Amino acid sequence: MNVCPHVHTKCPLVSYNQSVESSTTVKPLQAKVGLRRAFIQWNHVMDFMHPHIVCQELCLQTKLLAPSSCLIAEFLSKAPQPPPTHAIQSAVQMLKIIDALDQNEDLTDMGFHLADLPVEPHLGKMVLCAVVLKCLDPILTIACTLAYRDPFTLPTESSQKRAALQSRRRFTSNTFSDHMALLRAFQVHIFLFQY
Repeated sequence: MNVCPHVHTKCPLVSYNQSVESSTTVKPLQAKVGLRRAFIQWNHVMDFMHPHIVCQELCLQTKLLAPSSCLIAEFLSKAPQPPPTHAIQSAVQMLKIIDALDQNEDLTDMGFHLADLPVEPHLGKMVLCAVVLKCLDPILTIACTLAYRDPFTLPTESSQKRAALQSRRRFTSNTFSDHMALLRAFQVHIFLFQY
């Protein structure tokens, strides 16, 4: 039994030889594994992620399996425990905004790439754009920190709050960017632990 890195439980994965199996067999298998991952995440959504992000991933995986003429909400409504309709509509709208879906809810080229990535769609698009713009290293750091909880915590005492906010402002270095603060905090962390 292999361990699937995308879910929190063990799942048997079919191993295949690329030269023996045709790509028409492999793609549906990958889509089924992705859809299973998205459904497992949906079931544990309150523990791990925001519901709208999991719903976006679920919608992307659904488009890989559903017939092309079938709308996402229609397909997901047949699930034993479907996500709320408003969550699906919100997810589909966001996927259209980031160009993962076209106006007919068909996957775009970007959508196919995002469906292959084991990250939230908006972070996946950020990483793909970073590849094109040749700034992958800092963007990977920012994407990883955004996918996890905020490393900057505010203490309860007011004097410590002021010190924490000043420290965070120093990390932004007059860029007024939370993303730059995350990147610089990581760089300082790496530098301090190297020496």
